[in-house]
Amino acid sequence: MRNIKIQSDTSYMNEVECLLDSIADEMNLGDNAAAVNMAVSQAIKNAIVHGNRCDKAKCVTLDYGQCTGGLFFEVSDEGDGFDFASYGTSVPQEGRGEGLFMIRMLSDKVDYFPERRCLRMEFLVNGIQPSISRERIEALHRSTVGEAVNV
Repeated sequence: MRNIKIQSDTSYMNEVECLLDSIADEMNLGDNAAAVNMAVSQAIKNAIVHGNRCDKAKCVTLDYGQCTGGLFFEVSDEGDGFDFASYGTSVPQEGRGEGLFMIRMLSDKVDYFPERRCLRMEFLVNGIQPSISRERIEALHRSTVGEAVNV
């Protein structure tokens, strides 16, 4: 397992995106890279903005590595946590839950560990079929219908 820690400032997202691109190349993610990058980037932005409330004295940690069949990413913050079951299970309403909805759509498995304030995403990229990847991207596009997905 490897990790990085960043200050709660969205200006560090370029560093995160470069790391995700590097992981995508290293793991040969091909067509799956965009879905993985988008989900993990969204989780980090949520941790910065909603978890740590952009408090630059707090950090967000990204742990990542291989799991059975693919990759996992764990995003932890220093905030108060949230009610995971209440967000992201249906099409977002009134600007709430878009980020978690997108994460759930693009990941194969998502768990939240409140005691660690940690969101874990798994991507079963070793066995994913291109048709499933396309279905996910199309479903995400239909859910946002031209709207920008906000944090």
